[in-house]
Amino acid sequence: MRGFARGTSASVSFLIFCIFILASCGGGGDTAEGPSITYAGLTTEASITESNSGELSSGAMQGSGPSTLGGVASLSADGANKQSGQQLYLMVSRMLEEMARDHEASPAAGDSRAIYSYTTSTPGNCPEDPGYAVFYENINTLDGSYYGTISFVNYCYDGYTYSGNASFSGQLNYLFEIINLGFTLRNVVLTTPCGDSQTVSGDISYDFSVVPAPVEMTLLIKETGSTAVYWLEDLNMTFRDYDTYIEESITGGRFYHPDYGYITFSTQVALRFNNGSDWPSNGVLVFTGADAGSGPTKARLTVLSETQYRIEADTDGDAVYEYDSGIQEWDTDSCQ
Repeated sequence: MRGFARGTSASVSFLIFCIFILASCGGGGDTAEGPSITYAGLTTEASITESNSGELSSGAMQGSGPSTLGGVASLSADGANKQSGQQLYLMVSRMLEEMARDHEASPAAGDSRAIYSYTTSTPGNCPEDPGYAVFYENINTLDGSYYGTISFVNYCYDGYTYSGNASFSGQLNYLFEIINLGFTLRNVVLTTPCGDSQTVSGDISYDFSVVPAPVEMTLLIKETGSTAVYWLEDLNMTFRDYDTYIEESITGGRFYHPDYGYITFSTQVALRFNNGSDWPSNGVLVFTGADAGSGPTKARLTVLSETQYRIEADTDGDAVYEYDSGIQEWDTDSCQ
């Protein structure tokens, strides 16, 4: 992914993303929060079918609706539609952690204050229209408590632009290293390099006392120009940074689609993202839906390469994947 997997430690670099959010690079600087978004779709377990297996698997993998991040609607019978392998939650969570790490602070030599705080403005890293983020933090040196806020003002990071507000809190050890950290996003707008945008609200937490650090998130995602809201609930994952790639393992979580209901999903084989690529090169995701009588309906998304994947579906719950999409192409040219 753009700027990801730089070979830094797993607990530090993986959060270049930030999750869910923001306004276009050329937009105004208003970070006022709009009305809170709510999920009003189906909350029953979805039955996975041949016709919806592509849309459900794509939505869960991206953490968003079919039209965001360059994704397309459901996979058609002839396989003409394509999906995007880009992941909203990967981009957002990594950005947030990296921002917190970049602003990690400790008292200066001789500073005996029990509590201190500071505010700084950080520019984005995009060559044109980088925008900025205002970062405030407060640290209690007696008990290690740590909290603050971030205001994104057209903050452009690795081509994606964020606008909106977030708050965070966590715990530091005696070396002032972050042990755990949690973010709350409030109507953050994320705009892709193609101009697609969505609004995100929810919570993301990290536990750095364990390696690799577990990440847990619950998010609501609303597509701009649509009333549709998607819901990621209790998504649990870990990331491992290697010299040339990142591995992402999902241990569980639910994805709610407003028209179909929810599915649970996890990685059967960890997803691998090579440096500089927005699309996975390897990995298997398994999605489980409602019981069809003889067992739960399921879908399986197998990543074949950075350009190809396939989707299989067990629509009658007999543990046999009757439907096979055949080899499909990622929607790598997502701006068209």
